[in-house]
Amino acid sequence: MKKNKILAITFTILALLVTHLACIIITHDYVQGYYAAKYMGASAPAELAFLWLIPFGFGTLLFTMLAISFYLKYKMSLVQHDKSSTLKNPTNIPESIDENTKK
Repeated sequence: MKKNKILAITFTILALLVTHLACIIITHDYVQGYYAAKYMGASAPAELAFLWLIPFGFGTLLFTMLAISFYLKYKMSLVQHDKSSTLKNPTNIPESIDENTKK
């Protein structure tokens, strides 16, 4: 139960880290390519920097899917744990709403 929560948080942090790292690297490569083409005579267009979106996008998608999967497993384990505790001790279930309000 707790393991799934820790894994969900870990993969969420990794997904955020990958997206921020992608922004930094793509921006750096685009600026380098732009100024290389403008002032140093490079023949490659600066838009080649956007090819980095392929691996970074795949990594972000993978980490996000894993985080969602572990989060859903965590939530399901909470629901199952709650149901099993109610089944073990049925005395804490009120028979009607009036019993709850009298206490």
